[in-house]
Order: sequence, then C-alpha cells, then structure tokens
Amino acid sequence: MRHRTLQVVGLLILISLSCTQAAAQSSYDNFQRALRAERSEGDLERAIGLYERVVRESADQSLAARAQLRIGMCYEKMGLKEALDAYQRVVQAYPDQQPEVELAKERLEALAEKDERVSAVPSFRQIRIPGNLDFLSSPQLSPDGQHLAFVFDSALWLLDVEGKVHPDIAGIPIRLTEPLGVRGAAISWSFDGQWIAFNTWEQGVYRVRADGEQLSELSLARDPGAEINDFRISLSPDGAQIAYSSFENRTSYIFTAPVDGGPTKQLTDTWSREPAFSPDGTKIAYVKLFEPWNDHAPGEIWVVPVAGGRPVRVSDLPGSVRGPIWAPDGSKIAFYRGSDGEKPCREIWIIPVAQNGKAMGPGTRIELPRPTRLFLSGWTSEDVIGIPFLTPFHSAVYTMPSEGGKALQVTPPGLVRHPRWTPDGERIFFRWGGGNTAFVPAVGGEVTIV
Repeated sequence: MRHRTLQVVGLLILISLSCTQAAAQSSYDNFQRALRAERSEGDLERAIGLYERVVRESADQSLAARAQLRIGMCYEKMGLKEALDAYQRVVQAYPDQQPEVELAKERLEALAEKDERVSAVPSFRQIRIPGNLDFLSSPQLSPDGQHLAFVFDSALWLLDVEGKVHPDIAGIPIRLTEPLGVRGAAISWSFDGQWIAFNTWEQGVYRVRADGEQLSELSLARDPGAEINDFRISLSPDGAQIAYSSFENRTSYIFTAPVDGGPTKQLTDTWSREPAFSPDGTKIAYVKLFEPWNDHAPGEIWVVPVAGGRPVRVSDLPGSVRGPIWAPDGSKIAFYRGSDGEKPCREIWIIPVAQNGKAMGPGTRIELPRPTRLFLSGWTSEDVIGIPFLTPFHSAVYTMPSEGGKALQVTPPGLVRHPRWTPDGERIFFRWGGGNTAFVPAVGGEVTIV
C-alpha cells in the first residue's frame, strides 16, 4: 500500500508539472495572438482581451508586466483614458519589472502633457489670401504648411502662407500653369511636397512639380464615356500613383492608376468619392454615399487597402460627411460633418484609427467659427489642419483720392454694380439691388432709387 501511495503521489506531481508547463505555454501563445491582433489586424479590443487573460493566468511576472503594458498602449491608441489606469497598474503591480515600469512611467508623463494641450480650446489662426479665389477653389496646404496651392482664372497658383507684410497675410501669388480650366476642388500634393496633381473641366488630370516644371497630362485608361469626378483626387506619398473617383455605368467608384501610365484598379463597388491616400500609401479613405447624386445625403467615411480588399468603416455619425484627410502619422482621420440636408459644414470630427483603418475610439468634435463649403486644406507636419473659408460677401461703392490714400465707403453694403460719376462730381449713379438704378451723394449718404 505504501508503495502504491508513493506511486500515486509521484503521478500527481508529474501531472501538476505538466499543467504548469501547459499554462505557461498557453499564456505565451495568447500574448503572441494579442500582438498579432494589435499590430497586424488592428483589432485592439480583441488584443486587450487576450492581454488581460495573460495578466490573469500567467505565473511569469515578466510576461504579465509586458501584457499589462500593452493593454495601456492599446487604450492609448484608442484615445481612451483607461490607458492611465493600465499604465499605473504596471508601476504598482510589477515594481521589480524595471523595463516595463520605466516605459509605463514615460507614457504616463507623455499623456499628462498631452492632456494639458488637448484640454485647451482649439486655436484658430486666420490667414488672409490676396485677391479673389475661385468659389470652388478649395486651396491645399503643402505637407510642411509653408505653401498654398489654389486656382484662379482657370490656372494653378502657389503662394507662401506667411508673406512679408505680416505673418497673417499670405505672400505674393505665383502662377504655376497657363489657364487650363483647372478645377479647384481637385488639387492634391504628394506627401514629400514635390508634386501637385489637379483636374480640369475637360476631364484632364495633370501633374506638375511644385516649382512649375514638368507639367504633364496623365494617361488614364478609362471606359468610353467615363467621367472623372470633380470632387477630389489624391496623389500617393511618392507621387507615383493617383486615386480618383470616376463615373462608370452611372455609378461613382474609387480607382487608382500609375501616373506614368498603366492599368487602373477599381477599389470600391458602392457609390464612393473623395479619395485620400494614407501617409504610408497603403490605404485610401473615402466617402460612401447612401443616396447617389445627392450632395446633401447622409454618408460615412470608409478606408480600403490600396492593394485591394475589404473596406472598413470609420464613421457612422448622422448627417453628411465630406473631405477626409489623414494625420501625418496615419493615426487619425479628420473630416467635415454637417446636419442632414445641410450643405455648409459647421464641425470637424477627428477619429483615431488602427493600422487597418478601423476606428479606435469615439472621436473628437471641433466646432468651426463659421460654416464652410470647401474641402479641408490638409494636415501639416506641424499638426495644423487647414480650413478654407470664403470671405463674407461685401459689396459697396467706394471713392478714393486719385493721388492715393484711404478709401471711403459711400453706400451701405448691398449688390452694387457699374458706378458712374455725374459730370459735376456731386453724385454717383450705379445699379442697385435687383436691377434698380440709384444714386448717392459723392461724400456718402442715403441711397435714392431712380
């Protein structure tokens, strides 16, 4: 009997050792699965669940500390405050795991600094652009934020964002192309700032260097009758590919094509437009519409791999959305959102996204100082988003000394055209309002309709 008892005890010990080894292997396997879910698949919620299982079940303190640290990193990518608690747990529960503790402390300090910056109300800096822009110009900032490309008089122009007169007044416009019928809503920079692409009203797509050299029309193999959609085009980071929306069979799809010529690739199979390459060139954000041919219709922001594959949804907010752009590091997507049936947009949403483009948090809403119809002008390397606004319409009659000096407004604001002096210089006649003829004293005063 004693011999049998020893055998049973020995057998139990062997089983116990086997279970311990299996548990250790299971924890390691779960950690590897979590890493794949986090880094390759972009499924942060699944990764967190696997990491938490490692923390609960692993007897290896080093592995458990690493898992707890990764939990904090996942929450941080999602833009959630749970990251703070996760990092603090690393410091408190694993004091002997110095590498993980030091990293957790660094992230806590970085998040504290970030909270101080984010908690402040967003600042808006106004830059005045000389001259009148095309109503649909939608000017685009260079990636470094130093230059602005825009359309005027059917040509492509460039100016310095900060001029010599004042930092808040843009510099002298320089024309890059001859009048080609450029469509201002479709201007795109390459991420290196070397190239600019644009559309024309004649369905041409062009690329030119930022110094105005090497202008060329792209040869895009399209079906007969296909029409390049004027909403927006996008250059890849290296300027070698272009993404655009095109009407094929009465539906607008997203396509890509080499700028030097070659076969096109269709990336979407639903009504879609406004493509935007990610900074690494592997993904394209775009707008998916639910009611074709209706600019006021509700829509969503989606992301599709450039290589082809299943698109993922970024936003499901009510109302209309338009003009997605990427943060320079590819971690966020910003876009306009308007209420149902509202064309001018009054707010911007910024959504954190995973490596595959999937949304990782509820996002941040920024209310604009006034509504705008134009596309966002880009997201610069200095973490600045450009928002173009049309100058509020203001029309009036002004007089000015012939030798120079200050202008004098002599009529109230209104629709004024064709001012003419009377021979004695005492009055000024003009077309007023809906077609009336009127006059006003030359020194200003009440408008009298004839």
